[in-house]
Formats: sequence, C-alpha cells, structure tokens
Amino acid sequence: MNERPEDWFDTHAPEVPSPGNDADDAPPPYEPPGEPIERAKPNFRTLAKFCAEFRPISYAVARLMREGSLYTLTGRTGEGKTAFLVLLALAVATGRGQELIGRRVKRGRVAFCTAENPDDLRMRFMVACYIFGIDLEIIGRDILISDNRVAPEDIVAWIRETGETFTLILIDTWQAYFDGRDPNNNAEAVNFTRRFRPLAKIDGQPAVIIAAHPPKQAGDDNLLPYGGGGTLNEVDGNFTFRRDENGLFRLHWLGKIRGLQFDPIYFRIDKLDSPDVVTVEGDRVQMPVMFPVDEEAVEARGDALAKRGMALLKAIAADPNGSERKWAAAINVNRRVVQGAINALKADRLVVKKLRRWRLTPQGERLAAEAS
Repeated sequence: MNERPEDWFDTHAPEVPSPGNDADDAPPPYEPPGEPIERAKPNFRTLAKFCAEFRPISYAVARLMREGSLYTLTGRTGEGKTAFLVLLALAVATGRGQELIGRRVKRGRVAFCTAENPDDLRMRFMVACYIFGIDLEIIGRDILISDNRVAPEDIVAWIRETGETFTLILIDTWQAYFDGRDPNNNAEAVNFTRRFRPLAKIDGQPAVIIAAHPPKQAGDDNLLPYGGGGTLNEVDGNFTFRRDENGLFRLHWLGKIRGLQFDPIYFRIDKLDSPDVVTVEGDRVQMPVMFPVDEEAVEARGDALAKRGMALLKAIAADPNGSERKWAAAINVNRRVVQGAINALKADRLVVKKLRRWRLTPQGERLAAEAS
C-alpha cells in the first residue's frame, strides 16, 4: 500500500471558507423569539428553610385552577372551548362561580387575549351577559379584552408597565398567537408555550389558561397540545374540552394535572340571542351560551338517550327496509334526533350502513331481540 507523503494534508485539506464567500452569506440558524434562558445555579438550603417557604394553596377556581399556574385547555374546533372561556371569565369577574360553572371562584379581574375571532367573541359576550343579567357597564374594567396578535412578552410588558393585576388570564388560542416557523416542530412548540410562563408570575399570581387545538385528527384519548410531552412539561396541567356521546360538553384533564384530580364536569350549550346582537336587517343572531349540568342531570340524560337508542334499535328491527323518516315517526321524534341516535348506535357497532341503507349488525339484532 502506497503511503501518502508527509505534506499531503497541506495540499489536499478541504478549503476553509474565506470572508465574503457563500458560507458567510448563509442565513443564521433559527433562534426562537423570547428572552434567553439563563443557566440556573443550585439553590441549596436546609429542609427547615425549604419547608418554611410553604404558602397555602390559593385557587382561582376551587379545587380546579390554582393561582400562579399555567394551563392548556385543549379541544377540537367547534367543541366548546371559547364558550367555556366566556363563561369562566364572567364567573370570575362577577364572583358567580357556583351559578355559572358549578364551582366556587375567587372573584377578581380577568384579562382575555383573543386573536382567533374577536368579532365572534364580542357577540358571545353580549348575548351571555344579556342571558345572565350582567351589566357591561358594571363589569367595567373587571374584564379587559385585547384583540390583536402580539408576542407573549408584549402581554407581560403591558401588564407590568400599567400595574394592572388579574386573577385570571385567558389566551384564545395558542395557534392564533404562535409566532414561530412551524407549530408541528416540537422544539418550537415547547419554546413558545414556555414564553407564557412569566404571565403566571406577575403581581397578583393569576391563573393562565391557553386554549389550544390538538394536532389534526386527534381522538378523544389524544387531546394534547402541540409539542406533546415536551409542552406538558412546561405547564401545570392540560385541561380537555370535548363533546361526549350524550351531546354534553365535558371538561376534564389529560396527560398532566398538578394538584387534585377531579371527575369530569359537564356543560350544555344553548343557541340564544339578545336584542343588541342583530343583522343590518334587524334579525337577532343566535350565539352559543354555555350552562353547567349537575351529575343527576347528566345521568338522566344518559338514561333518556339509552332508552331512545333502544327504541330506535327495535324500530329498525321491526322495519329493516324503513327510512330515517319512518323510524322517527315510529318512536315519535324528528328525523334529526334519529340521525344523532343512529350515529350513537354506529359508534357502539350496533348498526352499519350497506348499500346506502342502515342495517342492524348481528350484535344489534341480538340486543333488539332481547329487548322485545
């Protein structure tokens, strides 16, 4: 094997880019906005001093949302996130927590940051205040709204400069405020969420809730914000909001909750209007208004829907070549109700659509026969 001469590397080494070449013209590596994270130093102290730093836990919403904490509220589009935030804001600002959300609240001021659909939010608040008998003038500065897209640092700076204090800060939504390059990039998503943490540490120690959409096609068991586990490490809990099989809206948690775990809390949505929210022709515009639902009502609703499903199952068995209209008449409901009930039966694998007609599955046939 031929050996290379000693000066071979001097003549064959790769060329080092010189000033002015393409290497210097290349764009700098991406650095996400926000304050740089300083390297922390150990903070050792005695156990006695460590325990002496304990402060009684204070909740903005009793046994649910701690003050000085950062949460995400993850739910798919159209499944009640904004309706809940409107109700939550009114509950805290008025102190009417038990009535409006079924939980005691600490009465205080609310900052609502919206960049997704401010016009829609305005109408939602107007109708909700009318329905609940809340005077906008009396609310005054207890609810402040910011309706433009700014960086999290700008929100923190404004609050510090003005000296405003809040019990609750709401962000609608994570996606609307995201200012990075790619929300699907976990590192960017985690860093962006981290930038909201200072809001929970400002004077007043507010609870901060960021409404967020989950990744596309996320199921009920995967309602997590963008960034997944990395984002969960940056927050104190991930609340979830979704529509359940009974048609109610369900507040729970998934992935992480710092503090007390809790059973699902249920709400319903009614489409209502007010004399002030109208079209140019004077027609009232209906908006979704949310109401709490107690456990007994949840159980009663579930029982009623189960009975309706069984009645429909028997109607299909009695008239397998019938139509949705005929089955609706047989069980004395309208066609829209039948369509919803059929979807529930389909989810339970009791019916299946073949040749554009609904048919009972073998399991559905057995259940209908047992009920007859």
